[in-house]
Amino acid sequence: MDDNAIQCPKCGHENSTSAIECDKCGVTLSLVLKKSTKGGPPKPPEPEQTAPDSLSDLSVCPKCGHEVLPSTEECIKCGIIFSKYFKVQDRRLRETQEKLEAEALERELEEKEAQEREKAIQLQKQAEAEEKERAEALKRELEEKEAQERDKAIQLQKQAEAEEKERAEALKKEQAEKEKAKAREAEQRRKDQEAEEKEAQRQKEQEEKEQQAAEEEAAAEAAKIAVAEAAEAEKQAIENLQKEVANLESESSFLKSETEKFKAAEAEARQKNEEALHQIDILNREKEDLKQASESLKKERDALQEAEDIRKEAEAAEIKAQEEQAEALRLEREDKQKRTESILKELPPQPNFEKLLLKYEGQEIGINYDDPAEIKKAQLAKVNEDHFSVLVLENELLYSYPFSNILSVVEASDGVPVDTSGETANYPIVVRVLHLMVKKKWSFM
Repeated sequence: MDDNAIQCPKCGHENSTSAIECDKCGVTLSLVLKKSTKGGPPKPPEPEQTAPDSLSDLSVCPKCGHEVLPSTEECIKCGIIFSKYFKVQDRRLRETQEKLEAEALERELEEKEAQEREKAIQLQKQAEAEEKERAEALKRELEEKEAQERDKAIQLQKQAEAEEKERAEALKKEQAEKEKAKAREAEQRRKDQEAEEKEAQRQKEQEEKEQQAAEEEAAAEAAKIAVAEAAEAEKQAIENLQKEVANLESESSFLKSETEKFKAAEAEARQKNEEALHQIDILNREKEDLKQASESLKKERDALQEAEDIRKEAEAAEIKAQEEQAEALRLEREDKQKRTESILKELPPQPNFEKLLLKYEGQEIGINYDDPAEIKKAQLAKVNEDHFSVLVLENELLYSYPFSNILSVVEASDGVPVDTSGETANYPIVVRVLHLMVKKKWSFM
């Protein structure tokens, strides 16, 4: 049998230390164990009977199941002392219940903290959304103003262009009229000049005719003399021309050879020039390719540098976020530790219920004295070694409970808030006690 298990004194079934009722017969273990600690070893009851009222009615060891005498205080087989065994089991049950209560309280606090964080996140998101809406509204307003300014500027520009066009057309018309007037004046001057020139030409022709007649007479006379001279001169000229033709032929052959040499040199120079231009084009293309490659490499290097900067910034931001998160967690842990130390300093845990309740003796506390589900006000009248008593002034009744019936005790330095009838009441301490509920036909008592 496991030492950490609790054996039901009624049916002998082994239950876990956190069990409140027997998994097999359903009896309330704390109540049965409390009653079993008043006498000797346990005695297995009949299946249809209720739990025994004392140890003198038991005859089976709750740990190993060995049969023992009713008046025996310890088991002769496993050696346990029944009174200590039940005290240990009762203490384990209470510790388990206290642990469950503490875990439930811790979960409740965590849930509240999560709700507060969620609420803060929602408020932050709402504020960001409102800020974004305001920024978008301001942006739209600025865009509308800019559009209006642009429309106004376009209208003013169109108006200025229309005015400029009108002025240009008016100036053009004025210039055309001036040109027409100048053309008419020039045409009139031309006609006058042509008339003057015709008259001058007529007079000149008349003079020329008269002069020509005189010249023809003198020429006829001179022609006779000139014919003779011309014949002699022509003869001499023919001889000179023959000499010059011979010279010209020799010069022509020399010029022809020189021309051919010049053409060959010109063709060679042209070819060299074309080759040089072709080489220059190749060098220019290579230079352009090198320039493009250099620009591409520069862009690639800039892109790599930018990516590296972005990566470093992201790493720095991530490291900073991790450090901030770690710092926030550390501060949260320190705050939680300080709060825990402060609470435990104000409300130091006590080794037993007697010392815990003695601090509040004579004060009004919250307790479910008549209803398991309702906490009401009562005065802690007296704290004894194994039980405590509360006084209800409304009905002048004194309720007493053994410490083994306490399910939980809740303390708070500022008072424990309890919601009763729609109103919140604060008590320095709230005690929950176990109420035995026995099923009778179709109702509960």
